Amino acid sequence: MVSIIRRHINRFPDYITNGLLIQKILQLLKLAGFVIEPYYLVQEGLFGVVDFETEKNYNNFEFTELGLQDMPALDRFDGRSIRKETLQKRIKQGHKCFALKTDGSIAAFTWCNPNEIHHYKLSSRTLKQREAYLYDAQTHYNFRGRNLAPYLRYKSYYALNLMGFDILYSCSDYFNRPAIRFKQKLNARFLSIGMNLNLIGLYKKSWVIKQLADVEIMDNKV
Repeated sequence: MVSIIRRHINRFPDYITNGLLIQKILQLLKLAGFVIEPYYLVQEGLFGVVDFETEKNYNNFEFTELGLQDMPALDRFDGRSIRKETLQKRIKQGHKCFALKTDGSIAAFTWCNPNEIHHYKLSSRTLKQREAYLYDAQTHYNFRGRNLAPYLRYKSYYALNLMGFDILYSCSDYFNRPAIRFKQKLNARFLSIGMNLNLIGLYKKSWVIKQLADVEIMDNKV
């Protein structure tokens, strides 16, 4: 844990530049047992036209759905600690993983859970027909700055729509400015602001601070 804390502290200048300082401080508190999670519940989907400049900027990238055989390529992806066994378990549970590949390598990926909203344990809930939860979007360091994450997410909307999932949710930490900008680019609807508290197991509570919008029932045919 000491090495993790030291690594975070060393990266504070980058966190400040990227608008992530408060979020990272809250993550450090979480390591000590103090969970303070303000978050947005977001609805994503095919909400109008999204400008990705021109499609030719992505000609070198192939959109694909990954399977069990692809999980070793995501083992500790770009320095992450998540192992292939955990990722393979997701696939076996029915989760879906979409990716952009170039020259055979995975440049970015994002996950979908059709069973439940699970990121915030205190406010998790089972999903209904047509609903799915989007989570864990990652772009490899070598490909950052090329607008791949929102492009991949947008392509995922179409793939999920064809599978019958057209009411898509995600969660974003309230202080994660890059994630919020990422979803604003995609015309996402911010539904509510919520809070999860878990103070070293002595006090647990989850509630909605403010309702911002209602869920829009989609009627997209692709």
